[in-house]
Amino acid sequence: MADVFSILSANYKTVGLSVPSKTPYVPVDPTLYQGDWTGKYADNKSVKITVSNVTGFRAKVHYQSGSTTNTRTF
Repeated sequence: MADVFSILSANYKTVGLSVPSKTPYVPVDPTLYQGDWTGKYADNKSVKITVSNVTGFRAKVHYQSGSTTNTRTF
């Protein structure tokens, strides 16, 4: 499996570069983007992603699957 954070980071940078510079910033309601998401991979391993501290275009993301955990701010 590819590193989830590498994928998120790469797409964040790519999309950020494609937004027209004259597009106004529109604040978002953080409660719409924060929360926990859980699921299972095809091999039945569980995965949990938690998004918190949403402010503007930034958020803290925590990934956990088995003994693998990672936290980053995007």
